[in-house]
Amino acid sequence: MIKNLLFWLAALAIAFLAGKAVSKLKLPAILGWLVAGMLLGPNAFKLVSQETLDTFWYKTIIMWMQCAFGIMLGTELVWNKIKHYGKALVVTTLTQSLGTFALVSLVFGILFQCTGVPVYLAFAFGGIALATAPAPALSIVNEFHTKGPVTDTLLPMAVLDDIVGIAVFFTVNAFITRTVSGGCFTGNDSFDDFCAYFSGSGSGNHCRYHTEKNRGKSWNFNCFMCGNHFDSNDRLFP
Repeated sequence: MIKNLLFWLAALAIAFLAGKAVSKLKLPAILGWLVAGMLLGPNAFKLVSQETLDTFWYKTIIMWMQCAFGIMLGTELVWNKIKHYGKALVVTTLTQSLGTFALVSLVFGILFQCTGVPVYLAFAFGGIALATAPAPALSIVNEFHTKGPVTDTLLPMAVLDDIVGIAVFFTVNAFITRTVSGGCFTGNDSFDDFCAYFSGSGSGNHCRYHTEKNRGKSWNFNCFMCGNHFDSNDRLFP
């Protein structure tokens, strides 16, 4: 465990230095982090091995980081701004998301049909293509302190696109799983995902209500800690 922890800390240090080096080239630091992650991970130089990724402490840290990043994204989602852009934002997000899914699925479907690969796998690639993570957009905005209408539209669109991507991916994944296992598609898996979305939204709005009434830093920190605790436990101990 100590060895894996030291290797993980070394990988973080290397990724940090890679980000600094990329910043010298007037490029976003997250580009260096992504490249370092790919090279140092279990599929390349294996400084961070698969054994490390499967450990309990690593999964716990990842869950806490995901919760913290979710809060960072939530601070950028201002409902009044979303209503200001209104229908155009929703239509653009759905068009580019579902359009990407349809195009990628079509291309891979034709390719798999010609090569004898099961065609339903094309929809899996279409779902993967939707994984436009909002992390790069948020990182660039914070690093370069960008402001303006493009920034105000970019972040909500990135987050909404991610929501659509998750919904489509897990729906397709559930369909493929049922197909491979020989069962019928019941939609239970997708229903569970949507229940998670609504329960997360409900608890988030509850915390928002209380943080607006109690604006002290200690109260906000306690809300953050409680939210992380329950979310991490829910994910780690299903």
